[in-house]
Amino acid sequence: IRPERGFAQPRSMGSKVSDEYTVPLCALHHRALHDDGAEEKWWQEHGIDPLKEAERLQLVALDVKAAMRE
Repeated sequence: IRPERGFAQPRSMGSKVSDEYTVPLCALHHRALHDDGAEEKWWQEHGIDPLKEAERLQLVALDVKAAMRE
């Protein structure tokens, strides 16, 4: 799931948050996050900084891509 535009990236009319901010969640937690209605609070309650986690996942993906080229 991508953290909402409000705190992940500045708002732009008709645009979505970049894929670089995607943090995968299982179906159960994805539904729970949307049902809660307060996304920032949900992440905090689960002890996750979604922006840091998204950055970490990007670095892992880039490292895998680099390794595949070798």
